[in-house]
Amino acid sequence: MSFSLSHSWEVVRFLLSNLRWWMEEYHFDGFRFDAVTSMLYHHHGIGTSFSGNYSEYFGTHVDEDALVYLMLANHILHRLYPQCITVAEDVSGMPGLCRSIEEGGLGFDYRLTMAVPDKWIQALVGDKSLAFWLMDKEMYTNMSTLNAMTPVIDRGIQLHKLIRLLTHSLGGEGYLNFMGNEFGHPEWLDFPRKGNDESYYYARRQFNLVDSEHLRYRQLYAFDRDMNLTEDKYGWLAAGQAAVTTLNQADKVIVFERANLLFIFNFHPCNSYNDYRVAVEHAGKYPFTRDLKKASTS
Repeated sequence: MSFSLSHSWEVVRFLLSNLRWWMEEYHFDGFRFDAVTSMLYHHHGIGTSFSGNYSEYFGTHVDEDALVYLMLANHILHRLYPQCITVAEDVSGMPGLCRSIEEGGLGFDYRLTMAVPDKWIQALVGDKSLAFWLMDKEMYTNMSTLNAMTPVIDRGIQLHKLIRLLTHSLGGEGYLNFMGNEFGHPEWLDFPRKGNDESYYYARRQFNLVDSEHLRYRQLYAFDRDMNLTEDKYGWLAAGQAAVTTLNQADKVIVFERANLLFIFNFHPCNSYNDYRVAVEHAGKYPFTRDLKKASTS
């Protein structure tokens, strides 16, 4: 989306009135502004790697007309509907995106950082779930506890847990699961279109899977539940930025500290380690928390 306020004021009025219509007619709780990155910059974020340098966010490549529109949209929504929540889907990390307009920000309440899921897979509409990428067709036949655990399912489930915990603890200040809570639903979400003969067959999420006691989806759910309860106890999402002390590509080990906790991840496919030396900020004994032990080994 790209436009100029000086030449397309009718478009701006239509967009703003459209926001108000949805609020007046359907009493929405708020809006998620999709693909905000493509609006903020003339290059639409294509072929650009955002490292955090201020020169990436301020300059002639920034679409000032789009900035003004987003500020107007947030100003109108929050002024007329104080209960309204606005969320910006952004991969760039534009400074001030969630600061108030009075402070020179764009006025959003929250930022949905889509750069994190793209670190694992290219999360596109109609794509397969992360669990399906890890376990593929075996999810249709080997997710029952009545069958012996296969190497693919065993490895896939453990990686699924590690990926979620690493993202949760290191990713930022909030955590949002994918639709259906992403407990490994084997079907991907595909809306009716010409390519699938307008079929509704895959336009669904199988929420019932987690309720089946003999399926291993319950293990994925148990881990997600305990992970969130553990965060409630220690509060790492509200803590400062994590300090990464070890990033060993050969050993596939990453170590970081956050919220007075020491996180140690081993992603090596076959190596486990004893007496592995890591740096810590404070000397002393570090007890092992058992909040996630049961869920991680089940």
